[in-house]
Amino acid sequence: MLMQEIDHNGLKPLLDPLRNPQSPAASRAASRLS
Repeated sequence: MLMQEIDHNGLKPLLDPLRNPQSPAASRAASRLS
C-alpha cells in the first residue's frame, strides 16, 4: 500500500534504484539528481 502511494506521488523512480541498483531507473534517477 505504501509503495502504491509513493508511486502515485511520482517518487517511485527515486526509490527503485534503492531497492534494485541494477535497474535502468538507477541511471535515470542519477542523471536527474546530478
